[in-house]
This record gives sequence, structure tokens and C-alpha cells, in this order.
Amino acid sequence: MVLMLIALPPSEGKTTPDQGPRLDLSSLFGADVLSEPRSALMEELSAVSSSDECADILGLGPSSIDDAAHNTRLSTSPCAPALEIFTGVLFDALDQRHQSDRWHELASQHLLIFSGLWGVLRSNDVIPNHRLSMTVSLPALGTVAGLWSQHLPKVLDSYVESTGTQCILDCRSAPYRKPWPGTSTEADLITVGAKKLNPATGKLQTVSHWAKHYRGLLTAEVLRARESGTLDACASTESVLEVAAGMKGVQDIEFIAPKQSTRGQKAGSATLILDAESL
Repeated sequence: MVLMLIALPPSEGKTTPDQGPRLDLSSLFGADVLSEPRSALMEELSAVSSSDECADILGLGPSSIDDAAHNTRLSTSPCAPALEIFTGVLFDALDQRHQSDRWHELASQHLLIFSGLWGVLRSNDVIPNHRLSMTVSLPALGTVAGLWSQHLPKVLDSYVESTGTQCILDCRSAPYRKPWPGTSTEADLITVGAKKLNPATGKLQTVSHWAKHYRGLLTAEVLRARESGTLDACASTESVLEVAAGMKGVQDIEFIAPKQSTRGQKAGSATLILDAESL
């Protein structure tokens, strides 16, 4: 039974496996419900990526337009676990290549990675390289976020309830929260952010790059705490925050305790106050 979940965004940067199995939609998280919209997205994405309007529709610039080619061969490209496909600041901070087999086993239980193309994935779900943001609007299917908002709540609310989840650390960026803002169960939904103290003004300021980095560090540290046994599967919000408070570079935590919202979810936040000298 899983009682703590960590929600992550995807990354624009990805690796392309040289070899590996082909995509099997039936093996992905929530396949019973999510295979149909995944298949529909794959079909339209392939057509769009082969069209003259590709760059405009997908929001790709000169440095990223070549990524669209991956969308035309999703069914035949080699695949790898999602945690190996996604790169970028947050995923680099996970340092997954140097983690133990047990750490990866725990990651597959506790991590949910949100995605424009796949909706939501486990860390060990096997996928190809691809390019589709949650903010894109496709000619036939409409907004990607709107499509997933029709399907993800059913799958994830049921999953949270069936696993007895008590705490969800939300490390997603805003576009990836939209299709599933939270849960109507009793789980605490804690949005994780980061700020640093500006020595010149004495005020806290948002640090976008370092927020991603520390969300990745926190995720890795929570999984290591699970691996060592210092944090158990039914970890409370308070015990998870103790792990965060012990991280190097974290001076303090601004914690807003979860409150029952009008939509039923118990939403709160944890802002890591970072030591400016360590950045």
C-alpha cells in the first residue's frame, strides 16, 4: 500500500534511446481508462508534426523544431523508463543514474510524472522520446489540458483513495496542475516551492531555476529516506517536511497547513527558504 505520492512535471529536454522495446500502451499507468485518449493524441500529434503548421501549433522554435520528428514515429521508436527519458533541472537533481535498485523500486511506487502526451506516468513506465506540452491546442482534439481534465480525475482520485494516500507533494508547474488540481479525498496536497532572501531588500524572492532544482533534490531525498527506513510508507506531511528541513541549503520552511477547499481537497504549501550563498 502506498500512502505518500510525489507529483512531478515532465521536462522539455529528453533523451532518445538507441535501443529498447517498442511502446505498449497497455503497460502504462491507468491504461484501462487512459489508453484511448493517449492513442487519439498520438494519431493527431503525428499528423500535426508532419504538417507545415507544426511549429506554430506545437509552439516550437528554431532550436526545438527538430523534436517534432520524434512524434511521427512514436509506435516504432525505442523506449526507455520515463525517469531515463526526461532530463532537465529537476530530473538532473534526482541523480537517478547513481541511485540503487531499491530507490528505483520506491520511485515507481511513489512518483507520478504528468505529461502532455501520456497524461500521467509511473517512473518506470516505458515510453519513447516525444514533444507535446500541456499548453498546446490541437486542431481536432482541442487543448491538451482540457482533454486530460476529462480523464485524469477519475483515474487519480480512485488511485489516491485505493492506496490510502495521506500526503501528496506537488512539485508540478502550473500547466500540469490544471488537468488534476488535487483530490477530493482526505489526502494533504502540499505544493512545493522555493524562495531565497534578497540581501539588498531583505525580502524573499522566487527563484525559478533553483525551485526546480530543489524539488528534484527533495524528491530524491524523500526516496532515500524511504530506502533507509527513516521515513515509512505512511509518512505524514510533518515527517516529510522534516526531511526537507534537513537538506543542505535549506534555511527554513514556510508552511501553510492544508485547509479544506471548496472543491473538497486539503491544499497547503511548503516553500523552501534557501541560503542565498549556497546558490
